[in-house]
Amino acid sequence: MKFAPWIKLFGGVKLVRKKIRGQLIKASGDASWVSEQVVDGYTAAAAHDLDGTLKAFLAMAERREPERLRPHLAEVRCPVRLLLGTATHEGGVSAEEVAVLAAALPLFIVDSVPGAGHFIYEEQPAVVVTAVRRLRGS
Repeated sequence: MKFAPWIKLFGGVKLVRKKIRGQLIKASGDASWVSEQVVDGYTAAAAHDLDGTLKAFLAMAERREPERLRPHLAEVRCPVRLLLGTATHEGGVSAEEVAVLAAALPLFIVDSVPGAGHFIYEEQPAVVVTAVRRLRGS
């Protein structure tokens, strides 16, 4: 985000689209879902108001949460199901983070999703629907 002020100078929305497209592909196990229409959806706000979008991202980057989440995990009483894509991809949840969740959350399940990356809801939406139905008990 330190380069946000330069985005308008070096390509504006075209640069944002290129970077978002690249990030979506790198974080995916199967990037076939990353079409021009999808990139349009992910960049619509920037295309509509680039200044506002950049200001919002800068503000988010500067903010810090007032409380740590970890001490409050045991207070979560609803079931938590974490879907993890097994394909090699950028980003994601580390094994250490999964261990913290497993130790602290009373009702925690991890499901692996073969072939998916970070964007499971885009790459394999039926898997997400099935997981939600399992949590609901239907």
